[in-house]
Amino acid sequence: QHISKAFQNGVASIAALSDISFSILPDEFVVLFGPNGSGKTSLLNIVAGLDQDYHGSATINGKQPAKANVGYVFPNYNEA
Repeated sequence: QHISKAFQNGVASIAALSDISFSILPDEFVVLFGPNGSGKTSLLNIVAGLDQDYHGSATINGKQPAKANVGYVFPNYNEA
């Protein structure tokens, strides 16, 4: 709920996510779709518990992402 994430680039701050809120119900299939740099990977890293430097609240079945049972697969686009 209300997830925001920014990266520092020298003196400037670049917003990757700004006030993102959503819920996913059991057995739902969700797709994140958007252009490069739109925050898809940043959001997935938060949900997977790999990134804990964000504002807002992320929970999976009432648990913090780092304590929830989450799988995260990195695809290799170079192999055919």
